[in-house]
Amino acid sequence: MDMLLELRKIFNFNKKFYSKDELQKKLNVHGEEALDAFIASLNILIENGEVYHDPRRGYRVFSNDMGVAFGTIEINKNGNGYVHTNDGYIIFIESYNLNGSLNKDKVIVENITKRHNDEFEGVIKQVIKRNTGKAIFEVVKVQDKVSFIPYNNSYNLNITLSKSDLKDLVDGDIIEVEVPIEKEMSTYLASVCRVIGNKDDADVDIKALAAEFCIDASFTKAELEQASKIPNTVTEEDMVGRKDLTDLPFVTIDCDNTKDRDDSVYVEKLDNGNYKLYVSIASVNHYIKRGTPLFDGIKRRCTSHYPNNMVIPMLPHKISNGICSLNEGEIRLTKTCEMEIDALGNVVDYDIYNSIIKSRKAMSYSDVNKIFSGEIVNGYEPFVDDLLLMRELNNILTTASKKREYLEFIVPEIEVSKENGENVFYLNEQKEAEKLIENFMVTTNSTVASHYSWIPFIYRIHEAPNEEIVKNVIKKMNLCGYRIVMDGKITRGSINALLKKFKTKEECQIFHQMLLKAMAKARYSTDNQGHYALRIQDYCHFTSPIRRAADFMIHTAIDELEENNYDMEYVELLERELQEVSENASKEEVNDFNFEREARKMAMAENMEHHLNEEYDATIIELYPYGCFVRTSDLIEGKVSLDDIGTKDEKYNYDADRYVITCKKTHNYYHVGDKVLVEAIAASKQNRTISFKLERKKA
Repeated sequence: MDMLLELRKIFNFNKKFYSKDELQKKLNVHGEEALDAFIASLNILIENGEVYHDPRRGYRVFSNDMGVAFGTIEINKNGNGYVHTNDGYIIFIESYNLNGSLNKDKVIVENITKRHNDEFEGVIKQVIKRNTGKAIFEVVKVQDKVSFIPYNNSYNLNITLSKSDLKDLVDGDIIEVEVPIEKEMSTYLASVCRVIGNKDDADVDIKALAAEFCIDASFTKAELEQASKIPNTVTEEDMVGRKDLTDLPFVTIDCDNTKDRDDSVYVEKLDNGNYKLYVSIASVNHYIKRGTPLFDGIKRRCTSHYPNNMVIPMLPHKISNGICSLNEGEIRLTKTCEMEIDALGNVVDYDIYNSIIKSRKAMSYSDVNKIFSGEIVNGYEPFVDDLLLMRELNNILTTASKKREYLEFIVPEIEVSKENGENVFYLNEQKEAEKLIENFMVTTNSTVASHYSWIPFIYRIHEAPNEEIVKNVIKKMNLCGYRIVMDGKITRGSINALLKKFKTKEECQIFHQMLLKAMAKARYSTDNQGHYALRIQDYCHFTSPIRRAADFMIHTAIDELEENNYDMEYVELLERELQEVSENASKEEVNDFNFEREARKMAMAENMEHHLNEEYDATIIELYPYGCFVRTSDLIEGKVSLDDIGTKDEKYNYDADRYVITCKKTHNYYHVGDKVLVEAIAASKQNRTISFKLERKKA
């Protein structure tokens, strides 16, 4: 009997309440196995919001006429919640009405009333299912008294711990706890999952933030034991069956502070006028095999993380910075994609094989860019001709990519560094050296994906944008003062023409960001749907197996399929595994983006805590119903509430139809892109928030 299906039939028949005994009798539930299936099925219906349970009256189908609603709660940085119901409504929850709910919990809302602007407000009646049940607290010990302070506004609940959990904790410890659904009196008896660190530790904030995003910042004992057994140098046995490329002067070109170098390049000019591009990628899968702790760890973590110039690696440093990093002067195992490229940028021949290399120089983008601008850089003299040949090939590849109408968004990321103990923010702008490596990697990824398109594979796909969403962005741009005419179908050509329209550097970044948000997000998939932005049909991520699970699994699949002689049983296993990795890696990529964004916000708020009541030149970068977001001239971003715009006599409102914030009394208005003067009025590092007061528009 399909217990779930039979229960649904009962509840869909009418809206009466049933006791548990009545339901068991109707379904003729006898025996321990049937009872377990019955209880599990009933819980699934409750957790899905299909069935409502009243402790006194029993169980009935969930419907809108009950005065309660079911949904998932999202708690913002101010501590307030928004419940997204199953039938598409959003219900606002004040922080004092959260009733122990945590972010992403499944909840029931009661006392639902209508607010202004067709919005609803309610009170959490019950938590039905925890998302993770994890929350972060600071331990405060004063003599014999112990209390627990929520690490940020997302947790509005009181907890207590057992004596066994308390005994090893000290004042200032930051702990991650698991919070049950049920209260004990006015508190929740939580259990300690782990001690993240102490508030006095330099990196505790990043560790706490990582925990909030369920990012594993440490390795298990089994993983570390496996890593300790991996050799520090390449052995003779490792090199058997690999093509020896150690005579070729490979180099790595990466960020100034990079420790994990997983791609190395070399270019030579052929007698026929074509170019030979060698791209060699670290063979991580040679050292990490299926069924081992590190293999499972890669699939679980999916990616390395780089918050505020720090690194939370996917692999232990011994591997990521050691035996698998293509370090200068060290023999390393690689998988090489050797490509012959003609004067039009076409790959006319290629070969992909296992190899060994010895990188001659660990180069930085900044130094290579200096060479391209004509400067002499100490230590690079023997490689200048090679770099200039790479530059020649890069120009060809750039021209080819423009001819195929790839979409070139100019949205440099805000990066963080420390100077004199204070966070400093700068735009990580892509210059010629960065573009060179990107072009070489894109060409490699495309070649590899095309060659292996007949086997189970992980593709990097990007779907065409939703035309209505893009047109809505264009409408907003026009409302900001731009004359943009885009009739008919949205095409790559029309989007590219739009991307080129903006004249100043700052407005280019703002409006490119708006357009980028309107596009579909690139993701991983075993179903090859092509890459819209790059305009490449076969594309993958192959070139970073040290820091991305998708790349690692592609290397694994290529080698294992050959080792297993394409056995169908193994092929079916691999197909299921690659699909799982694709889905997990796509989700974790979004999680990583949000984590690194919040880390930047934390660094910005840390700065502003020391600069309250100071004025800044800023630019409005986004409008929303309750105010706007601004970016200061030193790249710090924060929000401005409607009540904090102008003088006390002015009342500003958001006009969605005109995409403007305006004051009826004075007729003053604010658009995206406007230059303004703001004052910092509040900041919280732990809540990662900054509030500004908008004084006036600048001339």
